[in-house]
Parts: sequence; structure tokens; C-alpha cells
Amino acid sequence: MKKTNIFLLFAGSIFLLTSCPKKSEPTTTTDPKVKKVDFMGDNAQTDNRLQIPVFTKEGKVADLKLHMAPAKTTGLSVTLEPTGPTPGKPGTDAHAAVYTSLLNASLLVGKEMDKFEVKLSGSWNIDASGAQAAMAASMMASMTASKIKPEVTVVGTINPDGTIGPVDNLPAKLQGAIAAGKKVFGYPAGQTLAWDAATKNFVSLTDIAKKSSVTLKELSTVYEAFRVLTGAEVKLPALVTAEEMKLSKELSGQLSGMASNWVKKYSLYDKKFSKIYTRAKEKTKKWKKIAAEYKKQGLELIKKGDVSPGYDYTQRGGSFAFTSYWSKRFDQLDSKKNLKGMLKALSEFTQVSKDLKDAMKSFREMKPESRGDLLALVSAWEQLVSAWAYGQQGDALAKETLDKINYLISKKLAPSMDQGRLYKMLDNTTLKYSMAQLKTQKALDFAKFVGMKGEKFIVQLDKFKRISAVLKTVAMASMAHTDTLFLTNDMAKTGVEKDKIKEVLMATNNNYLQAVTIIQFPDKESKEESFENILASIAAYTSSYFNTAMLILKHASLQVTTDAQGNMEIKRKKALEAMLAAAEQNVLQQAALSKKYAGVIPASAKFFYNIGLSMKDQNYSLKVKALEMFWKASMECQLSILMAQ
Repeated sequence: MKKTNIFLLFAGSIFLLTSCPKKSEPTTTTDPKVKKVDFMGDNAQTDNRLQIPVFTKEGKVADLKLHMAPAKTTGLSVTLEPTGPTPGKPGTDAHAAVYTSLLNASLLVGKEMDKFEVKLSGSWNIDASGAQAAMAASMMASMTASKIKPEVTVVGTINPDGTIGPVDNLPAKLQGAIAAGKKVFGYPAGQTLAWDAATKNFVSLTDIAKKSSVTLKELSTVYEAFRVLTGAEVKLPALVTAEEMKLSKELSGQLSGMASNWVKKYSLYDKKFSKIYTRAKEKTKKWKKIAAEYKKQGLELIKKGDVSPGYDYTQRGGSFAFTSYWSKRFDQLDSKKNLKGMLKALSEFTQVSKDLKDAMKSFREMKPESRGDLLALVSAWEQLVSAWAYGQQGDALAKETLDKINYLISKKLAPSMDQGRLYKMLDNTTLKYSMAQLKTQKALDFAKFVGMKGEKFIVQLDKFKRISAVLKTVAMASMAHTDTLFLTNDMAKTGVEKDKIKEVLMATNNNYLQAVTIIQFPDKESKEESFENILASIAAYTSSYFNTAMLILKHASLQVTTDAQGNMEIKRKKALEAMLAAAEQNVLQQAALSKKYAGVIPASAKFFYNIGLSMKDQNYSLKVKALEMFWKASMECQLSILMAQ
């Protein structure tokens, strides 16, 4: 089987539960006319008032007034004020756009988000999501005392790594900019050919621009949007080289050893699988096939020296071997209609929950001595809160399944009368515990990352509490907007109750399940404001925000659909290719910033980056996965800088 085929199998099963383009040029320039602004400059700014050029949903140019000033009190201060003849009401899209833009703006110029009071006023009958690039670039301008060029407008959504994503209704926005007398129109890379809602056809922005005096500028990052909108540029260190992003010899050896442990786990469950004498169902055969392919490809990658993706594939192989073993056990119990056997089997899943709790306890006892240790622990917590989310769902499904079995036993009803619903419940329970087990072990692996020590780490509790509070606000706003997109709007279209839509979405989409569950982790598991709990909360809010971003990427930005077999179709392929090229280079920029200002490139960032490299030139399902890896790599670097400020 070719390497690309295994992911198609995986995507088909899990996605329902959940020539390469030319790289963008570096954002730095030697043009002496360009104003240079310092990264991580003095936060003591004077009041700044700017006009942000945005667009209505119909494509007409509008303005938001931005007022930023030094914060007078502690805590985040953001006000969205409706004004004007058609003020509208800021919805969840507006709040998510503003907080996402403010977070990215502060990260990209090295400022602290909660050191500013922010007020935006104007009509909120706008395309808030498409205004994110303009908002972020304008906020960067305010933070660096730069001016906005009145003849320029930019559009674009913002990805969590600071790159720019596609927008809707782009031809109308360009026409609106021309009608408003704008001379420069910045738009997301990969969207030169865009869908025109008016003509129900794809049109060329270049053809529209030729009929006017407007100049088009493709934008790949918020840094580029800032330069186009202001003429200024952030002073950035030179990109790290791809060589610098390779794993150290020590870390490579460590990951290879961890991969061997996953292969042993695969062998253990494969042997157990062979000792269950029953006819396996097609789904069980599929899990076993996926497990074998992942294990095989993982070993091949490690043999070639591609240790990061090799580890990634072998741990998937071990996890799917666990899944296939349990699936076959339930095949056997279902064939015999053995209800008491099902009860006994389900009780064994308590070991997964115990392992998860033990890992949480051990993480809280860890005392990072260097920044490298700290970043390894944060990345490990990101994996563990993900395990916790799957474990929560596994526990809920296990309880529901146990209640169902006990009911059938008490009423002396035949399992056949259940029409297969019980088996489906067992299957879903297995999948959730399988993912919980995988993520728990992966978290334990990440916590052991070595060779990235950096400077000595000193606990600053108040600073980390502030970081947690900021990330919580962003994650909550993003979650609220996601619920509006996928629950409220769907309810209005279909008439199906919101709770029912949510139940289906949690069962069929891992990104949503993760986002909505992980965001509850701090309140349920980290209430005490100790450093250990605050660190776990930072990981939880970062992970929830990332998962909402992935969900919106797939279903809104890229317009991904799947058929009944789980095959993925991506409508905006050009946009994906452009984002992928930008995201890859952006990792090198964020790593350079992390190296300079945090004193270390996180081991997890190198790990994710190298996995992304192995996937970026393969099929479109893997391109999406590569984009996810590059985003994660950049976010690990950004988090390291945030904690070093």
C-alpha cells in the first residue's frame, strides 16, 4: 500500500468522528524608506486612535474606530461599542474576531495583550471574520505608534499561527474597495480566483482590478498585512534554517526508543487479537489493517532517519492495535449475545482512566528547572488535557452502555431486540478510550523530551495567571462563535434542537469534542491557583482555541465535505496550498523569535515541524494534517515567547 493510502483510511474513519506552491518571501526588507518597529518594544504607549477599514457583509467599505491606551487596571479590558445610524449588535463572530486579532497582534509585535485598554466603535453589521487581518494589523499599528494608509484596505481571516486564511464574498469586497476610492487591496493568498455570489461563478480578481486603478497585494501573514496597511515593518530576526529545526541526536535517540515502545504495544495487542476466536466484523478488520500499515510505515520512516513522523506513525499503530483488539472482543461478545461478558469487559476500561489520573498527578509533581523543561511540560499537558477530554467522553459512554446492559438483564430482554444499538455504543466507547490511552502515553512521552534546556526557569505566579486569563478569554470567545456557527445556525436551518445537534457533532467530530470538553478542564480539575494548575489551564485554553480553529478551517475556510464513506473533498485547494507554504515558513520565523527571546526552540515545535514536512507534499488529506502540524509548531514557539516576556 502506498504511504498516502493509510491516511485516507484513517481520515475516512476518524474525520467523521472528527507542484508545491512557491513560498512567500520573508517579511523583512532592506528598503530604507520602510519604518522599522521593534519587536517586544516598550509597552508604555500614548493613546492611539485609528480608523480600521472593514467591509459590510454585502461588500461595502465601512470603518471601525479603534482606541487603544495603556491599561489603568489589571486584567483584559476590551469594549465593542455599536454606534452610527445602523449600529447593529456585536455578535459572537465580532467578539471572536476582536479577541483573536488582539491576541495575534500582541504576539506578533511582542506585546502583552492585557497591558492595553481596547475600544472598537462603529457599525457591527460587518463581516467580522473577514476583517480579522485588518483588525490585527491596525492593532499592531496602534501598539507600535504606526499610521494606517487611508488609501489601503486589507481582508483576511487569521489562523492561530499568525498566517492569513480565506474570506467569503471577495469579488464584492474588491468592487466595494474600488467604489470607495481605495488604491491598494490586500487579500488572502490563493484566492485570486474567487467565488462571486452575485454571478454564481468564479471570477478573477485580476480582471476586476484591471478595470480600475487599484493595486492587488496577496497576503500570507499578518506581518504582510501590517506592512501593506501601514508601510511599517516589525524588526524580526533572520529565519532559522531547516537544519536548526532538526532534532538533536539525543532527542532523536529518545524518540526512537519511544517508537520502539509503541511497536511493543502493537505486538502485545496484535497477539491478543489473534487469540480471540471469532469472526471479525469489517470495521474491526479495518482497524487492524490501519494499525499494521501505521506500524510498518513508522518503522520505515525511522530507518530512513525521519524520526518525528516515524514516532507519530508507530504510536498510531500501537493505538489502533488497541482499538482493533477491543473491537474484536466486542465482536465475539456480540455474536454470543453475552451481556455479562460485556459488563466485565467494560470494567477493564477503568485502567485507562486510572493511567490518566496517575499522569495528571505526576505532572503536578514536576518542577521544571529550565525553560526547556517548562516548555516540555506545557506541551505534555496539551496532550494530557486532550486525553482527559476523550476520557470524559469514554466514561460517559461507558456509564450509558452499562446502564443499557443492566436494563436488558433486569428485564430479561434479548440483546437482539436492541437492533444493534448496544454494539454501536460499545464501539463508540472503545474509540474514545483508545484515543484517551494514546494521548495519555503521548503526554508521558512529551514530558520526557530532553536536550532543550535553555535558561533557568523561575516561577512568576502572577504572570502565568495573567497569561491563563488572556487565553481563557480568547478560547471562550472562539468557542461561543463556533457554537453559533455549528449549533445555532444549524438549528435555524433544520429546526433540530440545539442539544441534539451538539450531541451528534460531539459524536462525529473530534475537533468539536475536544474544544468543547477541554475548555471545561480548568473548572473541573484545576480550580486551585497553584502554579501546576495554572500551567495545566494554559495548556487547556490553548488546546481548546486550537481545536475551534481547526474546526473552522475545515468547514468554513477550506469548505471541506465528506461523503458517506468519509472521503474528504476540499473546495478551496489553492487557499490550502497557499496557507501551507506560508505556515511552513512561519514556523521558521516563530522559531527564530523563540530562540532569540525565550532562549530555546521548543522540542515540541521541532517535532511538529518535522511531521509537517513529511506530509506537506502528499494527498490533500495529509496537506490539511501538515498545516495542523505547522500551526502547532508556531504556536509552541509563540507560547514560549509569551511565557518569557
